[in-house]
Parts: sequence; structure tokens; C-alpha cells
Amino acid sequence: MNNSQTQAHGRITQWHDDKGFGFITPSSGSGEVFFHISSYNHRGARPTLGLKVTFTLGLDRQQRYRAHRVRPLNTKHGNNRAARVFNALCISGLFLLLLTALVLLGVLPKLLLWLYCAASLLAFGLYARDKSSARLSRQRTPEAALHWVALLGGWPGALLAQQLLRHKSKKQSFRLVFWLTVLLNVGPLMYGLTPNGQLWLNRAQGFFREFFTSLLNLSL
Repeated sequence: MNNSQTQAHGRITQWHDDKGFGFITPSSGSGEVFFHISSYNHRGARPTLGLKVTFTLGLDRQQRYRAHRVRPLNTKHGNNRAARVFNALCISGLFLLLLTALVLLGVLPKLLLWLYCAASLLAFGLYARDKSSARLSRQRTPEAALHWVALLGGWPGALLAQQLLRHKSKKQSFRLVFWLTVLLNVGPLMYGLTPNGQLWLNRAQGFFREFFTSLLNLSL
């Protein structure tokens, strides 16, 4: 690599979070400069489109311009990310605490709480794996799989993973479908708190209890 490097300022005009790279347009008005996520360091935060940055301009082995030591000029960037992580923690945590309280009060079955916890752990793991696959150019986890896990109760873990891992948190089409799965998941749960919903839950519990008892008897 060429040792001749200069300090410059600019704005991120392209950013592909799932692939871990983007381009900076220098304030001087020259052409876009490539940079990789490994060159960005700001207390674990991820780059965002339109962010003003300072960087070191150098040449790679192919004599192409590349940005190194990229840092944000906007000090609010880190604060905004911390706020998003905090909000995700509050939403996920409060939902699971409320669910726990309803289970302890006997309003909802214990199985439901275990289902949400297991699905949330699975969702977080799938997001982490998909992010690692994106960085290493390996086979990705289909977005449909992430949405199905969220729909089946894993959305608290998925929401936390999006903000903590900075994965799938900027893609608007994905976010739209994600929040739709949250609504479709929470809606039936709210119905389960009504008298008719309680009747349906009791019948469902009885059905699954008889089903698993039959399986156990057959295995014996």
C-alpha cells in the first residue's frame, strides 16, 4: 500500500450495512471513495447514510483511493445508536416482563412464556449468524426465515438483535414486514386476554395436553 496519506472530510453517500462497505464523497467534491467497516471505529457504532465523517485518504495495492480510520464528525451519532438500543431493550424487556406477570397470575399458560423466550433466543442467534455470513460472503439466512421466527414469538429477540448487532435495522422493506409480524403476533395474544380468548386457550391447552399424553403412552 502507498504510504502517502492525507486527512480529509466528507459524507457517507453509499452504505451497504449487510455487506459491510460503502462510499464517502469528500468535501472537496472529488469522486466517491471506498471504505470498509473494518476501517470505521466509533465505540462499536455502525456507519449510516448521510453521516459526516473524517478519514485518512490513501491508496490500496491496486493504486485505488480508499478511506482509512473513518470517524464521524457528528457526535450525536453514538448517542442516537445508544438510544435505539435502549428503546429496543425497553420494548423487549417490558413485553417479556408483562408476559411473565400474566403467566404468574394464571392468565396465560407457562408454555407461552417458554415459547417466546426460546423463539427470541433463536431469533437473536439467526441474526448473529446472518450478519457473520454477510461479512464472510457465506450463504445467508433467508429473510423469510427471520420473519417467520419473529411471527412465532421471536420478535423481542429479533428487535434487540437488530439494534445491538446493527443488522437489518436500516432496510425499510425488511423493517416494514418485521413490524407487521409483531402486530400479527401480539394481536392474537391480546385476544387471549378476553373471555372468549381465555376459553380458546383453555381448549388449546387441553388439546395439546391430550396430544402429548397420547404420544407418551404410545412410546411406552
